[in-house]
Order: sequence, then C-alpha cells, then structure tokens
Amino acid sequence: MTSIPGLLARIIPVALFSAALSACASMQGYPVDPQGPQELADLQAKYFGSNSEAAYNAAPPGGARQAIRDDIVYHRMQIYNMEFSDFERALSLDGNSIAVGTDLASFALSGLAATTGNAATKAALAAASAGVLSANGAINKDLYYQSTLPALIAQMKADRATAELNILAALKQPDALYPLARADLDLQVLNNAGSLPAAIASITEKATTQKNNAEDKMAAFRSVNYVSNSSTTTLSAWVFSNGTLNNAHFAAIQGWLNSNKDTTLHDLPVAVFLQGDDPNIEAARQQIIKDLSIPAAQ
Repeated sequence: MTSIPGLLARIIPVALFSAALSACASMQGYPVDPQGPQELADLQAKYFGSNSEAAYNAAPPGGARQAIRDDIVYHRMQIYNMEFSDFERALSLDGNSIAVGTDLASFALSGLAATTGNAATKAALAAASAGVLSANGAINKDLYYQSTLPALIAQMKADRATAELNILAALKQPDALYPLARADLDLQVLNNAGSLPAAIASITEKATTQKNNAEDKMAAFRSVNYVSNSSTTTLSAWVFSNGTLNNAHFAAIQGWLNSNKDTTLHDLPVAVFLQGDDPNIEAARQQIIKDLSIPAAQ
C-alpha cells in the first residue's frame, strides 16, 4: 500500500507541472510575433556588429553619408523596439504564469482530495491544496507589480515615444549637425526608457510634482481670510438661488475662472472666490459680475 507521503510526492509534482504548462500556454496574452529570434539576431549582427559603421565612416560628407546614418539609426530603433516587445511579453508571462499555475495546481489537488483514497489521504491532499494556495498568496505579494504593471508599461511606452520623437526630429538635420555618434546617445536614451526603474522614476517624479503643486495651492487657500461685502453677497445669492446650489451658475463661475488670463485664478475653488479677502479676488469678483451680467442681490 502506498503511503500518504509517497502518494503526495507523486501527485504534487505532476499537478504543478501540468498547471505550469497550461499557464504558460494560455496566459501569454500576445499574438505570435512574425519577427522571430533569427531575424532579430541578423539585424543585430548587421547594425550593431563590429563593421556596422564601416560604410558610414568611409562615406564622404554629404547626402550619401546622411543616408547611411538614417539607415543605421532607423534599423537600430527597430531592434530596440523588437527587444522591448520581447521584454513586455516576458513581464506579462512571468507575472501571470506563476499565479495561474499555482491556482490550477490547487484545483487539481482539491479534485483529488474529493475523489481519491480514504479519509487520511483526502485530508492530506486537502492540506497540500491549502499549502499551494498559501504559496500562491506569498507569490502574489512578491509579484505585487502585477497590479501596477499596466501603468508601468504605459509609462515606458510614453517615455520611449518621447525619445523616438526626439530622434526623428533630429534626423531632419544634416549629418554635419547630427552625426551618427550623436544619434547613438539618443538611441541609448530610447533603450533606457524601456526599463522598469526608468518608468518608476518617471511616475514618482510626476506624482511628486503634482503633490507639491497641490500642497502649494492648499497652503495658499488656508491663508485666505473671508470677507462679506456687496460683491460677495451678489455672487453668493446668484450661485445659491433660494438657498439651493444652482449648478449652471456654479459651472459658469468655475469656467470663467479657468479661462481667465490671470492664471492664479485657474482652478480656484468657487467657495474661496465667492468670499476670499484678497484684492485680486475682489477685482475678479467685480469683473465677473459685469461679464456675466449678474444682478445685484436684493
């Protein structure tokens, strides 16, 4: 009679192996790339090989040399794009196959627990299934980036598009002003833009800038005192008709603020605008009353 440990030793590897195969086969999520590894290798040998720049260096200055430069730069961009595509596929596959593989292994073990052996065997298989699920939870914590992966990929693509645009714009210049050596520096920027650290740095920089801008605005609003005069009374009565917010009037004021040539009024909260004790705000209140023909409060 086979012992429970012996049974598990035979079943678990089979379940995990079959689950992993299923995950790898089904979770890549990308169509087959018609440009295979051999084509990539051929392009790399031609445009990054030791003799890849020989024709460029041998060409006389002028149109012929510029044409060779353009050919090299365009094909190196193509190679970097193919490499990035492979990298993007690998990120997706690595993140999905492990989690799905352990899920399928758990399903297999749970099914065996329900249909195989005596009570002791069932209990052992159920425990193994729980262990696989526990491992899957740990894996998901380690691969937390799965939830942020779309944002990271989007940022990488945005950074790469910016780098490509700079290269394409520079290629309009003659070789004398934009030689191949200078283009190579921009190509390295393109290559580095397709990395997780660069994407995280870009997202962090944007978030930090937005946070600082928001904090600066909040600090300015906190320092505002409030006043009551004829302009505040007129505007408040117009926005809160009969004590109820008039959405159309509220939107009209916010639109007027956002389109004002004075950028300090852009996105200014209407509540601050209605009663803020500031000379610029007071002047803007008097102006909007004229521009929108707002009747004086009764």
